[in-house]
Parts: sequence; structure tokens; C-alpha cells
Amino acid sequence: MTAHEWDTCTDIAEMLDSVRDRATDRKFYLFVAGCYRAVSQSAPQYAPLVETYERYAENPKDHVAPASIVGNILQAITSVPLLAFGLKTSEFFALSGNPAYATARRAAFALNILHPYFEGAATQSVVVQADILRELLGNPFEPVEFDPRWRTETALGLAHGIHDDQAWDRMPILADALQDAGCEDERILTHCRDAGHKHHRGCWVIDEVLEPTS
Repeated sequence: MTAHEWDTCTDIAEMLDSVRDRATDRKFYLFVAGCYRAVSQSAPQYAPLVETYERYAENPKDHVAPASIVGNILQAITSVPLLAFGLKTSEFFALSGNPAYATARRAAFALNILHPYFEGAATQSVVVQADILRELLGNPFEPVEFDPRWRTETALGLAHGIHDDQAWDRMPILADALQDAGCEDERILTHCRDAGHKHHRGCWVIDEVLEPTS
């Protein structure tokens, strides 16, 4: 996949496959959390799973792996043709060796089949899922070169506060702090200042500032 293809792709299976060996377990589990958050308003039964996956993504040593939750969901769709999501049965159940990646693939599939209520349409759901993945990873095929000098005390303090409080309304302030530190990268500044953008825990800009280890 090229950088341009990544920016415009809405095939979530292809996108996940392309970063199978690039994204961390944390990012895959935060993707799952973001997907559940996107449907939780119209399907409140999924709301508890948001926190479950976020907790596990951030502190896997302190929490039980939530993969069994997705397994329980899948048991409910045995009568639904897997080809509906473009997967062969053998391909779908052969996802192994990378539990986080497999969980992301299965969750994306399950949510599209069971609850295509991202703004009311299955076609919209894959668009939203693609946007969530880009929110978490930026563009892994054209990564930003983040200058360590931009991690000023002010920028770090803002990023920590945004991450801890999920205070996305402070993102434009972070953009100002980064720019004051010398950042002129339009991808970073635009991501922070786009009033219409939906941010999620694991935002790639916040992670660039905070340098998480996973």
C-alpha cells in the first residue's frame, strides 16, 4: 500500500493487513476500543467494551486479555456468511500468531455484521473504522519526522492532560505549543486544529509527543 492509498482507503481489512507487522498491540486494541465507541451511542450495550479494551491496551499486564469478548460476539453470527465482509471462512479463522491484530480484524468484521450503526449504514461503518485507524497511526507509509526539540515542557504537559482527560478540545492549544517550539509540519498542525476531526485515545500526534513504549 502506498501513502496515498492509505490516506484514501476505506477497505478496513486491507488497511489492517497492511499494518499487521507495523502497528503495535496497543494500537490494535485501541482501534477495537474506538470502533466500539463509535457504535456505543446507538448500541449502548457496547459501551463497557470501550473501557475494557482501552484499559488492556494501556496496561496489558494488569488486566485480563479481552479477546474472548470478540469470540463471544462471533458465536452470534455463525449463520451470517463470512463472505459478506470479503473473507473466506478458512482465511477468517486462520488469523493467528498475532492476537491483537486478529482481535482487530474480528472486531471490525463483527461490528459491520452485527451492528452497522455508524450513522446508520454499513458502508459508513467502514469509513468510520478507516478514519479511526488513521487517527491512531497517522500515515505509516509516510511517517512524520518528529523533532525531539518540539517536546517542550509546555507541549508535554498539554499532551499528558489531553491523554489523561480525553480533553480533545485542547488539541488546538497543543498545536500552538508545538508551533512555538518550532514545529511547522502541516500534518501535525492540521491534525490538531481540525475542528471537525474525531479524536480517539491513541491519537498519533499525542503519541508522538509522549513517546509511548508500545
